Amino acid sequence: MRVVRVSIDAPSGAREDITVRGGASEARARLIAQGEKWVLQVRPVDIVALGLHEGQQVALWPDAEGWRIGPYIGIMTVLRPSARGGFCSLSGKRDNYDGLARIGREYGAVVFVFAAENMYYRQKRVLGYGRNAARQWVAREYPWPDVIYNRVPDRTSEGKRTVTLAKRRFTEQGGALFNPGFLNKWQLHAWLSQDDALARYLPGTRLLRSATDLLRMLKEHQMVYLKPVSSFAGQGIFQLRTTGNGFLLRYREGTQMREEHCVDFRGLLQTVSLRKQPGTYIVQQGLSLAMYQGAIFDVRVLVQKGAAGTWDLTGIGVRVAGRGGITTHVPCGGYIAPVEKILRDVFGEKPDTKDGIYQRVKKLALAIAPTIEKHMRQELGEMSMDIGITKKGECYFFEANAKPMKFDEPHIRRLSLCRLVEYSSFLAGKRVTNGASHAGN
Repeated sequence: MRVVRVSIDAPSGAREDITVRGGASEARARLIAQGEKWVLQVRPVDIVALGLHEGQQVALWPDAEGWRIGPYIGIMTVLRPSARGGFCSLSGKRDNYDGLARIGREYGAVVFVFAAENMYYRQKRVLGYGRNAARQWVAREYPWPDVIYNRVPDRTSEGKRTVTLAKRRFTEQGGALFNPGFLNKWQLHAWLSQDDALARYLPGTRLLRSATDLLRMLKEHQMVYLKPVSSFAGQGIFQLRTTGNGFLLRYREGTQMREEHCVDFRGLLQTVSLRKQPGTYIVQQGLSLAMYQGAIFDVRVLVQKGAAGTWDLTGIGVRVAGRGGITTHVPCGGYIAPVEKILRDVFGEKPDTKDGIYQRVKKLALAIAPTIEKHMRQELGEMSMDIGITKKGECYFFEANAKPMKFDEPHIRRLSLCRLVEYSSFLAGKRVTNGASHAGN
């Protein structure tokens, strides 16, 4: 593999006529040596067809049909409601797009963002947005990419006909797509419960079909959580406890924690019914979680596939609940803490402690990810997980997200972006057999 600069000039030097393929497009080009560097000379019409701009650095490698450039990575999202055009019309978080485009440029990948509504099936073209030499997002037509990285931001959008059609038509034509959709808490529990080795890491969980399910769980565990099966970032979660004179209900409303005392079970049901979100809930066993400075915490784990196409740990962070909080999510008042400090201060361990908590969390996450992927029967490239640690140091799986939110720890963030590009290269047919690896823990 070599990284070359795209040019429409005709500099002197040794030259070699080659066929290059970028995504679904093909063009003739000249590969020209300039000292230790190489220039890929392409006709102006072909630069447009390939979705490139002059001076762009692209990776070039041979395959069975000639030479390939890229890989071409299309980040798929949807248009915002009432979109007026331009890059701002795309849903999703811009800093995620900026980060992947920046790392992609280092690898010589062609990274662009596009809306599922802007795929042209007959022409195998996409109207997308890529970064130009000035690091600005500009509109450009691209060939169908080698890989689609699905970042459609919510479940409602994921169910749109345009998104369903885009995923189906692209994969039917041999394209690689990973992270096909969102996960469901109850479905995850059902899948993992079938594996005896993993079932013991699951808190007691029931699908909330009737008041009887809730009453049984409260009698068995005294503290339970109600969680929407399709929520994220801690939204819509309730903590329920039995007390000497009834029940205590705790939940978050906006930025404030609320508590309500109910003298009997009927009153509890009425209060929950008024407060909970529409949709299906699970009721889950409350655990005696370890605490840091008087607040509960859990670990957030990111596992991804990389250049070899296999699951590996990218990083582990800790999320601490706000004082008195019932969840650790940062949008709900939680905060980030270094995993090394938490392990040392709470458990007296280091990350490399043999059979310690860090190593057990890593092992658990790397067992869960392929199990979920097997049951989904679709390609996943990354997954974040919330794993709770009890006061006794026991690990319990809470939930997984196939479209992880951004990790704010800089070393985890950078490695996660590198692995996205490396895995896209793997899916595009490029195997990294030499050179520096970005593999982490």
